[in-house]
Amino acid sequence: MIATRRTVLAGAAALMAARAGVSPQPVPTSLYTSLGCGHCARFHLEELPQVRAERIDTGAARLDIRPFPLDPRSLAGFMLLRALPDPVADQVMDRIFEHQAEWITAPNATPIFRQIMIEAGLSATAFDRARNDASVQADILSIRSPGREVGVRVTPTFKIGTELHAGALSADDLITLIDQQT
Repeated sequence: MIATRRTVLAGAAALMAARAGVSPQPVPTSLYTSLGCGHCARFHLEELPQVRAERIDTGAARLDIRPFPLDPRSLAGFMLLRALPDPVADQVMDRIFEHQAEWITAPNATPIFRQIMIEAGLSATAFDRARNDASVQADILSIRSPGREVGVRVTPTFKIGTELHAGALSADDLITLIDQQT
């Protein structure tokens, strides 16, 4: 195999990190979240951008957002997000959280979700198909079982390395916990 400039630089960075006592591997971080959770919305909209910039985008941490719907509307939102490609789904999750106060209290959340999804480029047919896909629903609900097995009881809950932290965290608190794992 011929070494490219990128692989040589990556190897050098890993060697320097190892010499400095810093782990070159990103800290695995999971966020168990529910779209209807006010604390989850606040974290996602106000704190997550700083964590992304300072730890995820730099490679110090890897973030897996794990759906943990606590109500039928949150489950429906996650089902709809699955119909979108990842980069778009991330942006649409922001929109769902931004409009949380509207859809959580509306007599019927479907029109609000439909509008958000159509603005994201999902056709009305794809919206209806995603909304009624029993296999996607079962898949999302299956994520809750392993979460419960490791101790997730509330949202948001963060699993940083092997440590579980239940409840809302500030960006600074999460960054500190990530740094303690390296």
